[in-house]
Amino acid sequence: MPNPDALPCPPLHPSILTIDAADAESPLKESELQVLRSQFFKEQEAGHITVQTKFNYAWGLIKSEKHDDQVEGVKLLTGYSFCFRAYGRDL
Repeated sequence: MPNPDALPCPPLHPSILTIDAADAESPLKESELQVLRSQFFKEQEAGHITVQTKFNYAWGLIKSEKHDDQVEGVKLLTGYSFCFRAYGRDL
């Protein structure tokens, strides 16, 4: 049952649905992760983080070689997992 406090699911961008297997397995460069981190905290500071930004940052964290980053990425996605199941993707 979906979390009643969760945000409604927006349409997914087609690029999310076609992730290259090699891309999924390789970590982002620190500079690439920093771009995602900066966007996430910029939106957080403004009081509204978009689902796309949250997903992108979480995905970058999960791809990290650092365990703490991976755990944080999973925590970020937890609230949105039901959205992706509707599109046939399990997290």
